[in-house]
Amino acid sequence: GLALLYYERQRLSHWLICAAAFGLAAALPFALWTVRNYQVQQRLVLVACNNGAAFWGSNNAIVLTNQLYHGGWISSNMMPEEKARVRAEPNEAERDRLEWDYGVKFLRENQPAIPRLLWYKFREFWTPLCKTPNHLFNLIIGVTYSAIMPFVIAGLFLARRRHGMSARAIFLLLTPVMLTGASSLIY
Repeated sequence: GLALLYYERQRLSHWLICAAAFGLAAALPFALWTVRNYQVQQRLVLVACNNGAAFWGSNNAIVLTNQLYHGGWISSNMMPEEKARVRAEPNEAERDRLEWDYGVKFLRENQPAIPRLLWYKFREFWTPLCKTPNHLFNLIIGVTYSAIMPFVIAGLFLARRRHGMSARAIFLLLTPVMLTGASSLIY
């Protein structure tokens, strides 16, 4: 949305009205869930209390050192000592906070390994192969993504060269991919 607003700044008032209408419509379900969370948790939780689990599950010694999990995520069940401490917390929000703390602590204590951890995550994001026990599923995903990706790249190149698609339009098309890739580096 920000990229679109930047490129369409000549018609800013029109885009702001559209963005506000869209934002209000999209925010309503989240607002209702936030009210529910406040009633249950007795604290402000905008949407969910599982980001800490996702962050810690992808930033820990097992994911860093065990090749099976490079670039991936593990369940807290694989870290039973810490999980017991997390479960002892009185509510979801406190458990989430502790899981964030575990992930941040791991990164602080292993700063030299962060580039390697980021590389594993980057590689996993762009690798079309899955690591599930279902080998047929892994094969189907690998074949289809591997077959499609060259066409996506060629299509963007040809759209730019032959059809005059602007760099701006290509940037807007790729923005969700870039943001998803950035998110995969965190989680």
